[in-house]
Amino acid sequence: MSENRPSIKNVAGHYDWASLSDAQISGIIGSGADSRTVRLARAALRRRAAAGSSSGTGSPTVASSKTKPMGRTLGALAALRRTRALESKTGILRADNEPREGDGPLMADLATWLHYGVPGTDGDGWRIPPRPWVEAAGEQHGPAWQDRMADTVREVLRWGWRHPVTTRPPPFPAFLRRLMAEMRGDVVRQIPFWQVPNADSTIARKGSDGPLFDTGALQQAHHSQGTDGRTTEVV
Repeated sequence: MSENRPSIKNVAGHYDWASLSDAQISGIIGSGADSRTVRLARAALRRRAAAGSSSGTGSPTVASSKTKPMGRTLGALAALRRTRALESKTGILRADNEPREGDGPLMADLATWLHYGVPGTDGDGWRIPPRPWVEAAGEQHGPAWQDRMADTVREVLRWGWRHPVTTRPPPFPAFLRRLMAEMRGDVVRQIPFWQVPNADSTIARKGSDGPLFDTGALQQAHHSQGTDGRTTEVV
Protein backbone atom coordinates (compact mmCIF):
# COMPACT_ATOMS: atom_id res chain seq x y z
CA MET A 1 0.00 0.00 0.00
CA SER A 2 1.38 3.44 -0.88
CA GLU A 3 2.65 5.82 1.78
CA ASN A 4 -0.02 8.46 1.08
CA ARG A 5 -2.83 5.94 1.42
CA PRO A 6 -3.03 4.84 5.07
CA SER A 7 -3.83 1.30 6.07
CA ILE A 8 -7.21 0.67 7.66
CA LYS A 9 -5.56 -1.38 10.40
CA ASN A 10 -2.20 -0.91 12.07
CA VAL A 11 0.40 -3.62 12.63
CA ALA A 12 -1.35 -4.78 15.81
CA GLY A 13 -4.45 -5.62 13.83
CA HIS A 14 -6.52 -2.78 15.30
CA TYR A 15 -8.22 0.02 13.41
CA ASP A 16 -6.06 3.11 13.01
CA TRP A 17 -8.84 5.63 13.65
CA ALA A 18 -6.68 8.68 12.99
CA SER A 19 -5.99 7.56 9.42
CA LEU A 20 -9.59 6.73 8.50
CA SER A 21 -12.10 9.04 6.86
CA ASP A 22 -15.49 9.66 8.40
CA ALA A 23 -17.10 7.60 5.65
CA GLN A 24 -14.82 4.64 6.43
CA ILE A 25 -15.60 4.84 10.14
CA SER A 26 -19.35 5.08 9.41
CA GLY A 27 -19.01 2.03 7.19
CA ILE A 28 -17.36 0.09 10.01
CA ILE A 29 -20.26 1.00 12.34
CA GLY A 30 -22.77 -0.35 9.84
CA SER A 31 -20.81 -3.42 8.82
CA GLY A 32 -21.86 -5.65 11.68
CA ALA A 33 -18.59 -5.25 13.60
CA ASP A 34 -18.38 -6.39 17.21
CA SER A 35 -19.77 -4.10 19.88
CA ARG A 36 -16.34 -3.01 21.16
CA THR A 37 -15.25 -1.91 17.68
CA VAL A 38 -18.52 -0.03 17.16
CA ARG A 39 -18.04 1.79 20.48
CA LEU A 40 -14.50 2.76 19.52
CA ALA A 41 -15.66 3.95 16.08
CA ARG A 42 -18.37 6.13 17.57
CA ALA A 43 -15.93 7.52 20.11
CA ALA A 44 -13.57 8.45 17.26
CA LEU A 45 -16.35 10.34 15.50
CA ARG A 46 -17.28 12.12 18.73
CA ARG A 47 -13.68 13.23 19.27
CA ARG A 48 -13.49 14.62 15.75
CA ALA A 49 -16.79 16.46 16.08
CA ALA A 50 -15.71 17.97 19.41
CA ALA A 51 -12.31 19.05 18.07
CA GLY A 52 -13.64 20.24 14.71
CA SER A 53 -10.86 18.31 13.03
CA SER A 54 -10.63 16.98 9.49
CA SER A 55 -10.87 13.35 8.46
CA GLY A 56 -7.86 11.27 7.56
CA THR A 57 -8.37 11.94 3.86
CA GLY A 58 -8.50 15.70 4.31
CA SER A 59 -12.28 16.06 4.02
CA PRO A 60 -14.16 18.02 6.72
CA THR A 61 -15.63 15.78 9.42
CA VAL A 62 -19.20 17.07 9.21
CA ALA A 63 -19.41 18.56 5.72
CA SER A 64 -17.93 15.62 3.82
CA SER A 65 -20.04 14.89 0.76
CA LYS A 66 -19.08 11.21 1.08
CA THR A 67 -20.04 11.00 4.75
CA LYS A 68 -23.58 12.37 4.50
CA PRO A 69 -25.09 9.73 2.18
CA MET A 70 -23.45 6.91 4.14
CA GLY A 71 -24.40 8.40 7.50
CA ARG A 72 -27.95 9.10 6.45
CA THR A 73 -28.34 5.57 5.15
CA LEU A 74 -27.08 4.16 8.45
CA GLY A 75 -29.32 6.53 10.39
CA ALA A 76 -32.34 5.49 8.34
CA LEU A 77 -31.54 1.79 8.80
CA ALA A 78 -31.19 2.24 12.55
CA ALA A 79 -34.51 4.10 12.61
CA LEU A 80 -36.16 1.34 10.58
CA ARG A 81 -35.02 -1.24 13.14
CA ARG A 82 -36.39 1.02 15.86
CA THR A 83 -39.84 1.13 14.27
CA ARG A 84 -40.19 -2.62 14.78
CA ALA A 85 -40.19 -2.09 18.54
CA LEU A 86 -42.85 0.67 18.57
CA GLU A 87 -45.78 -0.32 20.76
CA SER A 88 -48.60 1.32 22.70
CA LYS A 89 -51.10 -0.46 24.92
CA THR A 90 -53.70 0.69 27.40
CA GLY A 91 -55.90 -0.74 30.14
CA ILE A 92 -55.26 -2.09 33.64
CA LEU A 93 -51.58 -2.72 33.02
CA ARG A 94 -50.15 -3.54 36.42
CA ALA A 95 -51.25 -6.65 38.31
CA ASP A 96 -50.00 -5.14 41.58
CA ASN A 97 -52.65 -2.39 41.65
CA GLU A 98 -53.88 -1.42 45.08
CA PRO A 99 -56.93 -3.39 46.32
CA ARG A 100 -60.21 -1.75 45.42
CA GLU A 101 -61.48 -1.44 48.95
CA GLY A 102 -60.11 -2.81 52.21
CA ASP A 103 -59.10 -6.41 51.64
CA GLY A 104 -61.03 -6.56 48.38
CA PRO A 105 -59.74 -7.86 45.05
CA LEU A 106 -56.92 -6.24 43.12
CA MET A 107 -58.10 -3.77 40.52
CA ALA A 108 -56.67 -5.94 37.73
CA ASP A 109 -58.84 -8.87 38.88
CA LEU A 110 -61.92 -6.70 39.34
CA ALA A 111 -61.54 -5.19 35.87
CA THR A 112 -61.27 -8.68 34.34
CA TRP A 113 -64.52 -9.77 36.01
CA LEU A 114 -66.33 -6.60 34.99
CA HIS A 115 -65.05 -6.64 31.43
CA TYR A 116 -65.60 -10.32 30.58
CA GLY A 117 -68.32 -11.11 33.11
CA VAL A 118 -68.70 -13.95 35.60
CA PRO A 119 -71.24 -16.72 34.79
CA GLY A 120 -73.86 -17.63 37.38
CA THR A 121 -73.26 -20.64 39.59
CA ASP A 122 -76.18 -22.53 38.09
CA GLY A 123 -74.85 -22.10 34.56
CA ASP A 124 -77.76 -19.89 33.58
CA GLY A 125 -77.25 -16.16 33.25
CA TRP A 126 -74.50 -13.99 34.71
CA ARG A 127 -73.40 -13.39 38.24
CA ILE A 128 -71.56 -10.32 36.90
CA PRO A 129 -72.69 -9.25 33.41
CA PRO A 130 -69.91 -8.46 30.88
CA ARG A 131 -69.11 -4.83 30.17
CA PRO A 132 -66.44 -4.96 27.40
CA TRP A 133 -65.49 -1.28 27.36
CA VAL A 134 -61.90 -1.91 26.22
CA GLU A 135 -62.94 -4.02 23.22
CA ALA A 136 -65.59 -1.45 22.29
CA ALA A 137 -63.02 1.34 22.35
CA GLY A 138 -60.72 -0.70 20.10
CA GLU A 139 -63.49 -1.36 17.59
CA GLN A 140 -64.53 2.30 17.50
CA HIS A 141 -61.13 4.01 17.58
CA GLY A 142 -58.81 1.31 16.19
CA PRO A 143 -58.43 2.94 12.73
CA ALA A 144 -57.51 6.28 14.31
CA TRP A 145 -54.96 4.55 16.56
CA GLN A 146 -53.39 2.89 13.52
CA ASP A 147 -53.13 6.26 11.77
CA ARG A 148 -51.39 7.74 14.80
CA MET A 149 -48.94 4.82 14.89
CA ALA A 150 -48.21 5.44 11.21
CA ASP A 151 -47.43 9.06 12.15
CA THR A 152 -45.07 7.72 14.81
CA VAL A 153 -43.25 5.51 12.29
CA ARG A 154 -42.79 8.47 9.94
CA GLU A 155 -41.51 10.61 12.83
CA VAL A 156 -38.89 8.01 13.79
CA LEU A 157 -37.73 7.55 10.19
CA ARG A 158 -37.45 11.30 9.64
CA TRP A 159 -35.35 11.66 12.79
CA GLY A 160 -33.00 8.89 11.68
CA TRP A 161 -32.56 10.44 8.23
CA ARG A 162 -31.88 13.92 9.61
CA HIS A 163 -29.39 12.73 12.24
CA PRO A 164 -26.92 10.53 10.31
CA VAL A 165 -24.15 10.59 12.93
CA THR A 166 -25.15 11.60 16.43
CA THR A 167 -23.88 11.05 19.93
CA ARG A 168 -27.19 11.75 21.66
CA PRO A 169 -29.97 9.16 21.82
CA PRO A 170 -33.14 9.75 19.80
CA PRO A 171 -35.98 11.41 21.72
CA PHE A 172 -39.11 9.52 22.70
CA PRO A 173 -41.51 9.95 19.75
CA ALA A 174 -43.99 12.78 20.31
CA PHE A 175 -46.65 11.04 18.21
CA LEU A 176 -46.29 7.86 20.30
CA ARG A 177 -46.78 9.86 23.49
CA ARG A 178 -49.87 11.45 21.95
CA LEU A 179 -51.19 8.03 20.91
CA MET A 180 -50.79 6.74 24.46
CA ALA A 181 -52.87 9.61 25.85
CA GLU A 182 -55.53 9.20 23.16
CA MET A 183 -55.87 5.46 23.74
CA ARG A 184 -56.29 5.90 27.48
CA GLY A 185 -58.88 8.64 26.99
CA ASP A 186 -60.83 6.68 24.40
CA VAL A 187 -60.99 3.60 26.63
CA VAL A 188 -62.00 5.47 29.79
CA ARG A 189 -64.72 7.39 27.93
CA GLN A 190 -66.30 4.08 26.92
CA ILE A 191 -67.05 3.12 30.53
CA PRO A 192 -70.28 5.18 30.90
CA PHE A 193 -71.81 3.40 27.89
CA TRP A 194 -71.64 0.03 29.66
CA GLN A 195 -73.89 0.73 32.60
CA VAL A 196 -75.56 -2.58 33.44
CA PRO A 197 -77.81 -2.14 36.50
CA ASN A 198 -76.56 -3.69 39.70
CA ALA A 199 -78.55 -6.22 41.66
CA ASP A 200 -80.73 -4.81 44.43
CA SER A 201 -78.41 -6.24 47.09
CA THR A 202 -75.40 -4.59 45.44
CA ILE A 203 -77.18 -1.26 45.19
CA ALA A 204 -78.05 -1.47 48.88
CA ARG A 205 -74.42 -2.19 49.77
CA LYS A 206 -72.87 0.47 47.52
CA GLY A 207 -75.62 3.05 47.67
CA SER A 208 -75.37 3.48 43.89
CA ASP A 209 -76.64 1.98 40.65
CA GLY A 210 -73.52 3.07 38.77
CA PRO A 211 -71.53 -0.19 38.84
CA LEU A 212 -68.41 1.31 37.24
CA PHE A 213 -68.53 4.71 38.91
CA ASP A 214 -69.12 4.09 42.59
CA THR A 215 -65.52 4.99 43.57
CA GLY A 216 -63.88 6.25 40.35
CA ALA A 217 -61.01 3.86 41.04
CA LEU A 218 -61.61 1.90 37.84
CA GLN A 219 -61.08 4.92 35.60
CA GLN A 220 -58.03 6.03 37.55
CA ALA A 221 -56.46 2.57 37.27
CA HIS A 222 -56.29 2.78 33.48
CA HIS A 223 -52.86 3.61 32.07
CA SER A 224 -51.16 3.59 28.71
CA GLN A 225 -47.67 2.20 28.19
CA GLY A 226 -45.55 2.94 25.16
CA THR A 227 -42.08 1.87 24.07
CA ASP A 228 -39.82 2.84 21.18
CA GLY A 229 -37.33 0.02 21.75
CA ARG A 230 -35.08 2.15 23.99
CA THR A 231 -37.42 3.88 26.42
CA THR A 232 -40.73 2.91 28.00
CA GLU A 233 -43.17 5.52 29.30
CA VAL A 234 -46.44 5.16 31.22
CA VAL A 235 -49.23 7.73 31.36
